[in-house]
This record gives sequence, structure tokens and C-alpha cells, in this order.
Amino acid sequence: MKKLLSVLAVLLLIAVFASPVFAGGQSEEKGKKLTIGVVIPYEGGWFTAFHAGYALVAEGQGHEIVWAYHNYSAEDEATAIQNLLARGVDAINVTSVSPESAEYSCRLANEEGVPIQITESGGFAKEGGGKPFADVDFNWFNVYHTVADGLRKDVKGDLEVIWLQGFLGTPPVIQGIMGFEERIRSEEHTSELQSHSFISYAVFCLK
Repeated sequence: MKKLLSVLAVLLLIAVFASPVFAGGQSEEKGKKLTIGVVIPYEGGWFTAFHAGYALVAEGQGHEIVWAYHNYSAEDEATAIQNLLARGVDAINVTSVSPESAEYSCRLANEEGVPIQITESGGFAKEGGGKPFADVDFNWFNVYHTVADGLRKDVKGDLEVIWLQGFLGTPPVIQGIMGFEERIRSEEHTSELQSHSFISYAVFCLK
């Protein structure tokens, strides 16, 4: 699993380095060493693989990464983006706290003409005008449709679910809960029940 997550992170960073935005003037000079700002919540869990993947690609291509962290604070995310811009990075990748904070981070980078990519942020809010050159997001909604299908395949009858996943209120968790609940309560999965399944949410927070 850790190897798979590292591969996914590698692909994300390749998207940053290979992006056509650099052909627009940021880094036309072949072989130029790039400085990439990467903002993630923290190093741990899922983001351990992010960190390892980015570092692997950067080292292999001779580029530098400047790390910044926000611990799921929108204010700290904005500060991290501002600090990276002040440092003069060539591009930024950010895993945002929310679609709203993603839009603001994009707006800050857009104003400075620095390419920015958002990852695992639930998209970005359309109001405000900030836009990334790439928005990379897993479809957690459909992923948890599959989880619900697998659970119902193995467990028949009335169902009570304890939910353990990430930080409550963050985009992947919100999408996962919505996708799972929609699917588990669908007619296909409730027609065999006398009543709807009861779902309670418990969230494990990694700090």
C-alpha cells in the first residue's frame, strides 16, 4: 500500500515538472534547476507517501523542493503560500484545507504569475477568481460507493457503521461520507431491509 501511495505521489510531481505552464516562460531554459513549493497538511499517514514521492522525483530530476505545512488550518495554508511566493519558487503544489482555501491560494499565486496545482482539495471555489493550472483529485465519492457495495455484499440485514477516517470537514472525508451514505441508503441496498441502516460517524485524527 505504501508503495502504491508513493507511486501516486510521483505521478503528481511529474505533472508539476512536465506541465506546459513552464513552456510559457517560467522555465524555458532546458536543464534549469527548478524550485517547487509543496504545501501539505503534515508528514504522516497518507502524506508520508506524498513526501517520499515528491522527494524521489525532485532528486532524480535535479530540482529542489521547499516544504510547507498547514495542519488543516486555512490561515496557515495562506501563510505558507505567501512565504513560498516571497521565496521566489517556480511553481507550487498545495493540498488545500477546503475548496475555498484552495481558491485563495490560487489567487495569491495567480497574482504573482506563479503556476499552482491543487491536489486532494475537493476542487476550488469558483467565486474569487483564483484558478490552478491543474486540479488533481481522486473521486472519493465513487470510491466509497464501491466500499458500500463491498460491505453490503458481505453483511446482510440491519447495519450499523462506525466511521473512522481522517479529519472531519476535510474534502476527502466529506466526499467519502456522502458517497458511502448515498450508496448504502440506495434502494438497491435497502430493499432487503425492514428499515434504513443507521450510520454514526467517529473520526480518527492523525496529528
